[in-house]
Amino acid sequence: INAEYMGFGDEFEADSLIEIREKCKVALEGISKRTGQPTPSLSFMPFIIKAISTAIKQFPIVNSSISADGNSIIYKSNHNIGLAMDTPQGLVVPNIKGVQNKSIRQIANELTQLQELGKQNKLQPHHFSDGTLTISNIGVVGSLWATPVIFPPEVAIVAVGKLQKVPRFGSNNEVLAKNIIPMSWSADHRIIDGASMVRFSNEVIRLLQDPISMLMDL
Repeated sequence: INAEYMGFGDEFEADSLIEIREKCKVALEGISKRTGQPTPSLSFMPFIIKAISTAIKQFPIVNSSISADGNSIIYKSNHNIGLAMDTPQGLVVPNIKGVQNKSIRQIANELTQLQELGKQNKLQPHHFSDGTLTISNIGVVGSLWATPVIFPPEVAIVAVGKLQKVPRFGSNNEVLAKNIIPMSWSADHRIIDGASMVRFSNEVIRLLQDPISMLMDL
């Protein structure tokens, strides 16, 4: 059974996220000094992963799949968020399991581990099993927009573009420099209607533009 694609793009202002990320990096360095553990790399991706998982709680249809006969929807309790990675062995999509129960620090640790295993060609079958939604970080190769392909039996995928500083108008029509990150969504239209998918994306964007509200739930 083939997915019936629908897609759209949006973007979010990343200025608040950049500020919070810098503060979190300092906090992680402090934790590492106290515990003697290595400091995980803290990109924007752990925040994006957590924002998607938090939004899924309001829109569980995004974390579902369709049955083999196409007659029923299967809702998944775990948010197993996959990350498309470009490795020396080609494209792989391992996932971080149970994101809904993990902090941003835990997500950052697991993401770093998966990236290292991918570079060393040491990812195992369990790293790829039971994914429920995928993120493709096209920004690392300099791209802004894409039409990402859904990984069955998942029903949604997002491509995250590169950070750009662009002019935007403020409330008094003044020109401001804003850091913008684009997001390109694809979804299975048999299961998710366009309005629901846009509302889900809006919630993800709200969390990323107000990361304090997301961190308060941890």
